[in-house]
Amino acid sequence: MTDNIFGPPPVDQLGALRDQRALLGPLRDDVQAAWCRLVAAHVEGSWRSHAQRAYADRVHDLCRELQMVVRELEAAEATVNSSIDRVTVGM
Repeated sequence: MTDNIFGPPPVDQLGALRDQRALLGPLRDDVQAAWCRLVAAHVEGSWRSHAQRAYADRVHDLCRELQMVVRELEAAEATVNSSIDRVTVGM
């Protein structure tokens, strides 16, 4: 089969989409694990130096950013799954 003006054949699309899904899941899991490690390491105290407060603030910022990345990866995974379903139905 050769590519036509509408893109690669469905079989090729399906393989590429499955490859993407296989990469997204472990990446999402790694980012989620990093988030969990940061949250577990976050220690609150009643007295902290300026450097400790700045560090804690940055850890908090990183936790928020990692959660946003996890949500984006979940959305990408859902999009890939929907595309797999559409290609499968169209075959």
